[in-house]
Amino acid sequence: MAQETAWLLQIVRLDINMEIIWSLMLTVCFDSQTCIKQSVQWFEEKPQCIEAQLIHEDIPLDGDWKSVDYKCVVVGAKEA
Repeated sequence: MAQETAWLLQIVRLDINMEIIWSLMLTVCFDSQTCIKQSVQWFEEKPQCIEAQLIHEDIPLDGDWKSVDYKCVVVGAKEA
């Protein structure tokens, strides 16, 4: 029991000290079913990611894409 408690406390400490890394994700779609995603850049703070998103959204498109979307997401998080 003491070993399990120590292990749980260690997990809690790791969670408290864990950094959140933000990724600016680019998704381009050829049509409604064929899309490609890639990470553009990682950031330590969400405002930095949002700023980069706004800059990238102003860049002219260089292809015949049906849609181009930039989104700031937490690295390793699952979408709801």
